Amino acid sequence: MNLEIKAIAWDECFVSDDSKIEAAILFAWENTAPCECFPGLLESPALKDFKGKPNELALVYYQAPDKSGPERIILAGLGNPAEFSLPVLRMAAATAMRKVRELKLNRAGLVLDQMLCTLQKGGIDRFSEEVLAREGAISAAAALYAYNRFRTKNKERECRLTEYAIVYKKTPRRELAEKTATFVRAVTSGLQLTKDLCNGPANIITPAAMEEAAATVAARYGFKIQVLREREIREVGMGAYAAVFNGSAFGGRLVILEWTPEGTEHTAPLVFLGKGLTFDSGGISIKPAAGMHEMKSDMAGAAAVLGMCEALASLNCPNRVVGMLACAENMPDGAAMRPGDIVTSLSGQTIEIQNTDAEGRLVLCDSLTYAEQTYKPKAIIDIATLTGACRVALGSEIAGMFCTDEELQKFALTAGELNGDRAWPLPVWDEYFENMKSIVADMSNAGSREGGAINAALFLKQFISKDQTWMHLDIAGPAYNEKGNALREPGATGFGLRLMLDIAMGWK
Repeated sequence: MNLEIKAIAWDECFVSDDSKIEAAILFAWENTAPCECFPGLLESPALKDFKGKPNELALVYYQAPDKSGPERIILAGLGNPAEFSLPVLRMAAATAMRKVRELKLNRAGLVLDQMLCTLQKGGIDRFSEEVLAREGAISAAAALYAYNRFRTKNKERECRLTEYAIVYKKTPRRELAEKTATFVRAVTSGLQLTKDLCNGPANIITPAAMEEAAATVAARYGFKIQVLREREIREVGMGAYAAVFNGSAFGGRLVILEWTPEGTEHTAPLVFLGKGLTFDSGGISIKPAAGMHEMKSDMAGAAAVLGMCEALASLNCPNRVVGMLACAENMPDGAAMRPGDIVTSLSGQTIEIQNTDAEGRLVLCDSLTYAEQTYKPKAIIDIATLTGACRVALGSEIAGMFCTDEELQKFALTAGELNGDRAWPLPVWDEYFENMKSIVADMSNAGSREGGAINAALFLKQFISKDQTWMHLDIAGPAYNEKGNALREPGATGFGLRLMLDIAMGWK
C-alpha cells in the first residue's frame, strides 16, 4: 500500500486539482445535526434519511458557495452518546474509509476539528483529545489494508487511495494533527508489515524469509541484528527449540533486533519475544485437515514483534528494546520429534514430548532462557498463538494475559482498553503445574485439557527466574480471524503490535 499520510490545513487541501481532497470524513450523533459543518451541507437531500445510527453513512456531493471544499462528504454515524465507546469511533471511521475504497478515490481526509467538536458536544470527556484523534485516524487507515500480493485478477479489493490527510481547520489543532499523522504513519507501516507476513503462504514466508524481513527493518532504522541459525541453536544448547524444526526442510532462525538509543547502552532493555512458527502441521501429532491452511499464521506473534520494531523506530522510541523472533516450522518427516522423546532445554531442564503439536512452548522456553541470560532484561514480554484453549475461553477478540508483575499488568490492561488490543488476566498459580509433571523427565510439554492456556503459561514460567518480570500474551484468538469487518479484512489482524508498542514507549 503506497499511501502518503500527512497533516494538512483545510485551506491547503484545495490549492490545485493535484492536491484536492476528493472526500472529507465527518461524524454525527444519532438524530443530531452534525456540528461545525460546511455552509449548505444541512440542506443536502442526502441527509433526509440519515439518522446517525452506528456505522450508518451518508454520501453528500458537496459544492461550497466559494467553489472550494471537497467534492464529497462522507458522514459517519456514531449512535447515542450515552452508548459511546472507542470501538464505536473506530468502527465509524473505518466504515467511512471503506466507502472511500468503494468509490476508488485517490485522496481523502479526516477532518480532525469536526470529529473532536462532535465528540465533545456529545459529552465525551473521559478520553483525551490525543486518544480520540489517534483512534479515529488510525482506524480509518486500517480500513485501507488488503492483501493482494498473489492476486492476478479480481483485484476489486485493491485500494487506490494515495493520500490520506489528517485535516485541521483551526491553527491550534495543527500540533495535534501533525502528532497524529506521525503516529498513524508509524503504526500503519508496522501493521502492514505484520499483516503481510502473517497472511503470506508458508512456502514463501519461511524462517529465512522472516530473517530477511528483519534484516530489512534493521538496515532501514539502524537496529543491531543477530541471527542464530540451526547450527548455532543446537550449539548453544537449545535442545527444545531444535526439536521443533528437526522435521522441516526450512530449519529455524532465532532473529534478534536491538534498539539502543544514545544514553541507554547500560540500561536493562525491554525484551519482546514472538513465537514464529511459519507453519504448524502439528508434527507427528498431526492436526486435522480442516483449517490447517490457517496455520501459516502461527507466526503472528513474531510478525507483531517485527511490526512493533518498525513502528517504534519510526516514532524514535526513547527506551532500549530487544525484539526476538523465534522462527521455525513444525513438520512430520523422518527426523521429526516423536511423542515420548525427551529433550534438554537451554536451562538444563528436561522435557518429555507428549504432544508434538505443543511445539510453540518449546521454541519459546529456550528463547526465554536465552533472553534472560543474555540481556538481564527489565521485563520479558512473550507473545504467541499458543493454545486453542485460550480461544475457547476468551473468544476471538481478546488475548489471555499472564503476568508476574502487578504494575506491568495494570499498565498493559489500561493500554489495551485504549488501543483496542484488549486482554484479560488469567492466573499462573504454581499448584496447576501438577498437570505438567512427567514420570520420566522434569516436565512434559502437554498437560490436561482442562485449563490448557494456564498449563501452557505455567510451562513457560518454569524457564523464568523468580525475580524476572515476565508477561505472556496468548493471542490464539485475536491474531487471525476468518471473518472480516470494516476495520480489517479476513485473515491477519496485527493484534498485539499496538499493545507492545505502548509498553515499549511508555512503561517505566
